[in-house]
Amino acid sequence: MLQMKVPPMLLLVLCYTLVYLQSRQIYFSFTALLLISSSSALMLAATFQFKLNQTSPNPINTQRVSNIIQTGAFKLSRNPIYLGAFIFLLSSAFVFRTVFGFFVSVLFSLFLTQFQIKPEEAFLKGKFGKEYEDYCQRVRRWL
Repeated sequence: MLQMKVPPMLLLVLCYTLVYLQSRQIYFSFTALLLISSSSALMLAATFQFKLNQTSPNPINTQRVSNIIQTGAFKLSRNPIYLGAFIFLLSSAFVFRTVFGFFVSVLFSLFLTQFQIKPEEAFLKGKFGKEYEDYCQRVRRWL
């Protein structure tokens, strides 16, 4: 079991809601739509990779993890779902025209790295050893 008690996607929704509640206007620019669509596609593609590789995407209960995914989006980032979530949240700065969205995005990524990603990495290193260490040497944590 990992340190984080709040599922990362729930944290994403809470952060996005926080940015929304402090905003005064909505503005769908091309940049915002591009960020929203590309981040959503990245999260869906990465989730699909979990299904294809018959392993668990559940970030809270890691006991069902059966292998390390190294294909698809996982060739570019060790955490493509979290990367997609960060980009999605970053889009809030454009959608709501607020610098606050940028700050919340950065805090989200720092919090997620410390309380979700690092504990996941420790778990995966313990479970898969050298295979995971080699993967970490080839692929960056975020991008």
